[in-house]
Amino acid sequence: MISVFAFGQTEKGTVRLGGDTSFLFANTQYDGSYYSLKSVDFAASGDYFFLNRFASGLEFGFTWNKYGEGAASCRINSGVNSRYYLPIPTTVFLGAGFDLVTEIYASETATGTGCRFQAGYAIFLNKHIALETVFNYRLGLSDKNNGTKYDQYGAQIGLSVYF
Repeated sequence: MISVFAFGQTEKGTVRLGGDTSFLFANTQYDGSYYSLKSVDFAASGDYFFLNRFASGLEFGFTWNKYGEGAASCRINSGVNSRYYLPIPTTVFLGAGFDLVTEIYASETATGTGCRFQAGYAIFLNKHIALETVFNYRLGLSDKNNGTKYDQYGAQIGLSVYF
């Protein structure tokens, strides 16, 4: 039986471990020029519910980027995140996070920071496992050294386990 409500999964003391993949589409600004960007992202996260319906934790991710018809790069990020599950139904959530980012492009390496915002829906397949769909927006991932700036939006699909 699939549940559209969470019963106990978002209560204080619960641990959530999750993994997801996303496909992002972005406009990238580099040295004053804009480029089309397509990327595939894989992430793993872990959260602890400090309060009922409110969790915070860590996220680690790897992203492969393709710039228009040109070159590719990879990005590694790690950061903190928080989620708040709305009271009715408790399967809808809003989230935000802060990342430290390293991007490797050809022989260059850039580092920076960024914020992310998300809204999602968890479909509980049973008491401990949920399929999640998430819409996200990443703001201002930038490198102070070369002026690179990213604004990304996309959709994620993932699986979470609640203990």
